[in-house]
Amino acid sequence: MTRNLWVLSINVAGVASLGISTIGSVVANGLQAGMVLAQAYREGLDPRSFVAVTLPHGIELVALWLAAAVGFLGPRLTLSLVRNGRLPAAPRPETLALVALGLAGLIIVAAALEAAISLPMAERLRSAAFEIGT
Repeated sequence: MTRNLWVLSINVAGVASLGISTIGSVVANGLQAGMVLAQAYREGLDPRSFVAVTLPHGIELVALWLAAAVGFLGPRLTLSLVRNGRLPAAPRPETLALVALGLAGLIIVAAALEAAISLPMAERLRSAAFEIGT
């Protein structure tokens, strides 16, 4: 949960960093997800098992993607200012703060679901793989 909240913060910080932190975060997390999927494939993990273990993470992934969308507002507003000489109607800072807090709440709920669903499911899959291997 702490890591996800950190990633959410980095994504939202793109508003102030002209999207640089958001781009770095999205690329780094995409590479990590790809490496995990590739390793699972190399190890012979059944794709259905991989989906079953990762599916409960859908809530936190959506929260992180929405946070990235917020982070990309900074470059959008800056480009509009450079191109048009004026800022378009932008969300108020209070609105962005409320969105970020709501997304943080979603991450916390996702962590609780992960603890209740993903961890026991992964343990059952690991035990089943151990029994098959012995």
